[in-house]
Amino acid sequence: QFGTSLTPGPQGQMSSGIGMGLSGGEITLAVPTDLVRKTGDTRTVDGVALEFQMVPESEAPAELNVMLPAQKTLLIGEIAVCTQHNILTPRGALVRNTLKWAGYLTEALRLYAEKSDTLIASHCWPRFGKSEVRSFLTAQRDNYKFLHDQTVRAMNKGATIAELGAAVAPPKALSDIWSTRGYYGTYSHNAKAVYQRYLGWYDANPANLNPHIPTERAARYVAAMGGSAKVIALAKAAMADGDYRWASDLLNQAIFADPINAEARALQADSFEQMAYQAEGALWRNMYLSSASELRKGVRPASTGVSVDMIAAIPTQILFDSIATRLDPAKIGDARMTINFAITDRKETVAVSIGSGVMVSESGQTHTAPQATLSGPRQLLLGLFFLKAPLAALEANGLKIEGDRAAIAALQAAIETPPPDFAIVTP
Repeated sequence: QFGTSLTPGPQGQMSSGIGMGLSGGEITLAVPTDLVRKTGDTRTVDGVALEFQMVPESEAPAELNVMLPAQKTLLIGEIAVCTQHNILTPRGALVRNTLKWAGYLTEALRLYAEKSDTLIASHCWPRFGKSEVRSFLTAQRDNYKFLHDQTVRAMNKGATIAELGAAVAPPKALSDIWSTRGYYGTYSHNAKAVYQRYLGWYDANPANLNPHIPTERAARYVAAMGGSAKVIALAKAAMADGDYRWASDLLNQAIFADPINAEARALQADSFEQMAYQAEGALWRNMYLSSASELRKGVRPASTGVSVDMIAAIPTQILFDSIATRLDPAKIGDARMTINFAITDRKETVAVSIGSGVMVSESGQTHTAPQATLSGPRQLLLGLFFLKAPLAALEANGLKIEGDRAAIAALQAAIETPPPDFAIVTP
């Protein structure tokens, strides 16, 4: 969605909708030293008085806005920026609560609009003057409230998730305001996000309940339509008519039925490019162009990673939960294990149980008769599972293993390292 693999320019990446692109800086995390718990809480930081508005489940699961009373300035964070935001990011995230989002903007208007001469935001330039602050926040609030209410209205009349992109559109009073338009989020995919939050992925049509996987489905479609040559011919005709959406649908079937079909891949890249050039939303443009690049050049290596200090700041229980998502049941088989971890530098313990291909971790607990016990600083335990460092090397650096060493080796071997890159528009 950010087009990080694209070359900037008129035929490449032009923006990310809420900024020109992603920062090239290191991803990090600082452990909080103080917690703000409710709207109206105040703090003074370096002589600056701050008042907080809690806005959880809006743009992020935990989020807040900040009022600077002395400066008469409201920092509205990411819930009112110079475009429509995402209710569900195309890159993937927890779906957000549009109704609460609009409600927080109503609350901000009530609490802070008359106290604010200036409004600042994370992805926007400042707004000056009480009238401008109020009109901007009102338009943003109305946009999310309209999106929510009219999506639910369409859902209640039977509109499915696939139909909502065409069923819900903003009125002229909102679409004429450029700061509510879909340069980042769009009504099309945001309405689908509202549906997903309330009703999930299933549209109640049993034909969509258990379809064949995409490759199997595509093979059947292509055969039913008379083969790849016929499908490609139909796609060419659709492209000649300017119907790139239909062309891409046809070519998607051809590619999933025959991934090495060079003509289908080249035509699909052409159709994606044309839809990219027609897209108002920067994310749609980036996704179309990134997919065209994958078809022509293959998958590009990822350039992002997680820093050591970010891993250090993540609670141990969350790290063990993450390790559990990497356990390959086929490799661990029917093994049953009980393992204690003693993290010496943090004075933490974790009891791990393995069985039925499942890894369960309990922080602050220990097994009374474990098969094995590992003790050492957390860095070495991270090396065991995330870096897959050899046991001998970890032991040489201070990791202590007591009991069944083979069980530890078997568990480490069953933990996968996820690939940093994978195909999206090809099987």
